[in-house]
Amino acid sequence: MKFLGEIRNPDINLLLNLITIAFSGDKLLYLSTTKLGIFPNHKKPHTLWMGIGGLNLSELIHRQDYLENLIADNGFQMDTHKYIPHLTIGWIQKNIHKSALNKLLKYVEMNDFDMNIHFEIKEICLMKSNMDAKGVSYETLAAYQLSI
Repeated sequence: MKFLGEIRNPDINLLLNLITIAFSGDKLLYLSTTKLGIFPNHKKPHTLWMGIGGLNLSELIHRQDYLENLIADNGFQMDTHKYIPHLTIGWIQKNIHKSALNKLLKYVEMNDFDMNIHFEIKEICLMKSNMDAKGVSYETLAAYQLSI
């Protein structure tokens, strides 16, 4: 939901406790996808993403805001961008062939409708991103299971 930057190992348990507090008692979250989008814009595309909507969107946003406040109250620094629920589909490489990029941008423009893929959120994870020459990989450091 948010990037926290470098986290020390002892802080992982504290962060998991904060996640547990923020989502305690929550049932599964039922969400769905909406429109495709490009970040930051079509002139300088960097990320292809899909918006999130659905039955429990307001609950997700409320819980995320609560968690963000708990994290800040415990002295963690995090990015200050407004939270926009989305799924990152992929990153657009700088060396992408111009015709491939144009096809992608046209596809996103022409598919200006909700994709409407329904899914459940069953757990909230604390993730670590690792960047190397091959790209980005992710590792789950801790997870909180939502109630069924």
